[in-house]
Amino acid sequence: MDGQHYMERYIQEVVRRLPKGQRVEIALELQEMIQEMLSADGEEVTVESVLLKLGPPKELAKKYRDDRRYLVSPEYFDNYLWVLRIVLLCVGLSVIFSAVVNFFLDPKQAKEAAMELLYLPSGLLAAFGAVTLLFVILERLHVKFEPSQSSPWNPSQLPPLLQKKAVISRSDTVVGLVFIVLFCMLLTFAPQVFSLYLFSDSKELTMIPVFDMEHWNVILPLILASMMIGLVDEVVKLVTGRYCGAVLAVNAVTNLCQVMLSFVVLKMIPFWNPEFFSWLRKKCDIPDLLPYITEEAFSNLFLGLIVFGTALELGTTAYKSLRYGKN
Repeated sequence: MDGQHYMERYIQEVVRRLPKGQRVEIALELQEMIQEMLSADGEEVTVESVLLKLGPPKELAKKYRDDRRYLVSPEYFDNYLWVLRIVLLCVGLSVIFSAVVNFFLDPKQAKEAAMELLYLPSGLLAAFGAVTLLFVILERLHVKFEPSQSSPWNPSQLPPLLQKKAVISRSDTVVGLVFIVLFCMLLTFAPQVFSLYLFSDSKELTMIPVFDMEHWNVILPLILASMMIGLVDEVVKLVTGRYCGAVLAVNAVTNLCQVMLSFVVLKMIPFWNPEFFSWLRKKCDIPDLLPYITEEAFSNLFLGLIVFGTALELGTTAYKSLRYGKN
């Protein structure tokens, strides 16, 4: 194989383990060092032998950083800050939004709506702790999503240069993180947002919640658990940055768990508000549709959509991981 190609793959594997701000500088430094080693040792020395002297990329990367000085090491720190900023922003906006919505829905309860803002510091602190704990666990468990190495390292073991289609889009991951956090915060602080809004002739507002609020203390923890499982999947994608077997395995497990929780919520617990369906049936002018306007029919529909969406996502991840993510 071409020596230049080996060198590019080696440098790629070293710098991806370093803080983002140092990668360009260290990549140039490594390239210059390898070129000097080639010229200093004579013409018969190959790039492969030079790389063997330098050792495995992950060991060389350790020389540029000291993991023991950090709660979250530089290998994770850029992604940690990225996720932390997104989560804190979403939590803050969600609490403020829920307070504003509650005020406009019932101006007489302005004091209660303002009191919701008192949850902002504790919400931000809890979000900070949760994100930090997640990355500390990933760090302490040495979750690198790399195959174990039993034989001595050799340049032939270097993964190929990443294809563009093998890279997981950071923007897609951000969209997933934002949706999960916002949805969780709205369900926690303002579940009444998910309601049917009716105005009488006197312009008096009547709200019919979509969910069964009498069982909300059981429903909410299950939905939040499902969302947190999805959050883990998004963080793994962000940390890994590319499609591979580990990403596929995590995606399969998290999707399976989410489908199971969805089944429990939609089929085993009173999830829908009966008053909501009573109003829909009264307003329905098509008799043939009446048998389908039931809690069970809607649960089956939503569960089917969840299974379809999960299968589509898992299929896409499997295709990209197997097609483009092979080492």
